[in-house]
Amino acid sequence: MADMSNMPFGFAPSEPMKQTKQPPLRPFRPGEQITNPDGSYSTEVTTTVEDGRGGWMVIPQLWMSPNGVVDLRDKPDLAASTAIHLRDNFGLQFPSFKTVSEADMFARQRSDMGGAGQGSIVRPPYGR
Repeated sequence: MADMSNMPFGFAPSEPMKQTKQPPLRPFRPGEQITNPDGSYSTEVTTTVEDGRGGWMVIPQLWMSPNGVVDLRDKPDLAASTAIHLRDNFGLQFPSFKTVSEADMFARQRSDMGGAGQGSIVRPPYGR
């Protein structure tokens, strides 16, 4: 698992999390975007990762923190461990699938339909 202790959102997987109502990161909301090096923009960038439970999940690689954008596009291992950490410690629910092809098909369809413009890819935990 990647060391996240030096990341801008300031947690490492081995550290106990303080009980807070809100996770330290959230996906982009409709209307938020990041400008890419080529001048285009992205409202959402996702990747498919193993979920650690025998399946696959589609996770965002662009997050918003209290300090601004956290871009994990060039850090796939960190993106995966961050999503698993947020799932396990904050109850966030990511789209989950039995096969990688199902997950990839979902991601392509979501992108074709406008990505984050459809609303958050992440579901809040039940009971919160």
